[in-house]
Amino acid sequence: MKKIKLLFAIFTTVCIVSNAQTNIGIDYFRLGEYDLAKKYFEAHLSQTPAESNYYLGEIAFAQNKKDEAKSYYTKGLNANKEYPLNAIGLAKLELKQNLKAAESVFKRYNQKIDALIEIGYAYLDNGFNDIALEKAEEAQKLDRKDPRSYVLEGDALKSSKNLGAAVGKYDNAIYYAPNYPLPYIKGSEIYENTNWQVAIEKLKTIAKLEPGYLITYRNLGKLYTANGFYPLAVEAYKTYFSGNYYTLEDISRYVTALYFNKQYEEIVEVIKEGLAIDPNHFVLNRLQLYAAAGLHDHTNGLKHADSFFTLNDKSDSYISKDYAMYATLLKDAKLYDKATAQYEKALLMDSANYDLYKEMANVAGLKGENAYAAELYKLYISKIGDKIEASDYYQLGRYYYNAGSIRSAADTTVLIGMQSDKDFIAKLSENGQAKDSLLKNNRLFIKTSVNYFLSRADSAFDIVIERVPDGYTGYLWKARTNSLLDPDSEIGLAKPYYEKTIDILLTKKETTNAITSTLIEAYSYLGYFYYLKNDSDNTLLYWNKVLELDPQNSNANAVLKTMKKK
Repeated sequence: MKKIKLLFAIFTTVCIVSNAQTNIGIDYFRLGEYDLAKKYFEAHLSQTPAESNYYLGEIAFAQNKKDEAKSYYTKGLNANKEYPLNAIGLAKLELKQNLKAAESVFKRYNQKIDALIEIGYAYLDNGFNDIALEKAEEAQKLDRKDPRSYVLEGDALKSSKNLGAAVGKYDNAIYYAPNYPLPYIKGSEIYENTNWQVAIEKLKTIAKLEPGYLITYRNLGKLYTANGFYPLAVEAYKTYFSGNYYTLEDISRYVTALYFNKQYEEIVEVIKEGLAIDPNHFVLNRLQLYAAAGLHDHTNGLKHADSFFTLNDKSDSYISKDYAMYATLLKDAKLYDKATAQYEKALLMDSANYDLYKEMANVAGLKGENAYAAELYKLYISKIGDKIEASDYYQLGRYYYNAGSIRSAADTTVLIGMQSDKDFIAKLSENGQAKDSLLKNNRLFIKTSVNYFLSRADSAFDIVIERVPDGYTGYLWKARTNSLLDPDSEIGLAKPYYEKTIDILLTKKETTNAITSTLIEAYSYLGYFYYLKNDSDNTLLYWNKVLELDPQNSNANAVLKTMKKK
């Protein structure tokens, strides 16, 4: 059951519209928003006791609470015996059991259009759709321009699954009362699943005519969210929520729009309101977890995860994304093994979500397991097909490059640990290495492994260059890779790629710190290469270029000082 959130005061008026037919409480009731309608009429009991009790009875009838409905109708009748609707309500309760007795009551009010329309709904609510249509026609004979009779007709046709004809009747109501919001909303709801563009246009039309009718914005928010227009959905919900009168379901929908619009901080505040009403609300607890992941707030996020995953003992209540968001928080908390376990759970539930391989690769890279990260990323690339981009090959190359970079004792330890991986040993021995030698000789194993990873990094950066020939990134990383393959720079494997990097960077008009540092790196490599070759002119050329960019560069100053002594 929906619960109501009232922020400032008991609701008396949500909106003011110019059309006299509009009563927001009745509209909420006609739209099936029984909790909001009930709150409205409860707030108006002292002002309009007969009308309010009647609609409270109607709400109870719609919820199959016949005894409660009878009590309300009776109270309304006692409050004002001249008000006809409560007598109609009491007869409505007997319509199926004693048709003649009910109809004898209805006949007393056949010449009053308000009563006649409610009589039509009495038949409709009891399943007599054809008679409801007859009553709508009788109402039109009394007043052809009253839009409510056409809404009754539309509701009866909709109940009979004749949706096209129902829309036509709602349009008739709009024709006679262009500012009457209810038929716009009802017509829009019919189009929601078949032609959402038409549904939105109907709502936008009444929003222009009656901007104070806030129900319009709730429905706009729902449609915009369903069709991916999240910024528009958020704005619509903000307008609707400005009336300070909404249900828990509305909060859930608003939070969903905020989440997809990546407004995570706003989500936190709105969710607090919802969870104050229902702390165990499943969707709000889920989105609270998601928002924490979006904010990278692992401190609160892990607490939310503990709560969320104990809300339901049925595993099928949870979806792949729940575990993926939990994994994100664990990753942010540097609990990498636990994060990997959650990504694996997510992958079991949704094996087609290839992005999970990418996320798992990221975790492996953060753990320093770059070889494993590369294999996961390679698997990700093999799955995504046409969606693959140059940046994917760049990332793959970076993982292989990192796997082949021995920068500390920890890197060596990680690499030696791979000797127990039979599949990896098999890959290395494909290049003509004997398995026994690789298993027994650590130095040979490390050298072979490093060459294996760097050669694959080199191939990945080749694809980056092929796809983005005017970019310098592929050439730069190919240069760095070849520099590791030729650590003494004797062969100059990296030379052509650093030269190409320089050529591309010098064509750029802007100067950034990244460009400057990359040029210094490239000039330094070339200066060192020519220094080893005893090529004084080029040595001076490139080290002086370094000094132009970084006058305090210690390497450049040291080399030039040595050359002066010579």
